[in-house]
Amino acid sequence: MVTLRLEYRCELGTESTRRCGLIVRRSIVI
Repeated sequence: MVTLRLEYRCELGTESTRRCGLIVRRSIVI
């Protein structure tokens, strides 16, 4: 059984710099 996990992360550094990323995690459960 394979499950997909979708996460959206935003990291705040300085005021003018932002890091946003979409992370897909794949986990296999037997």
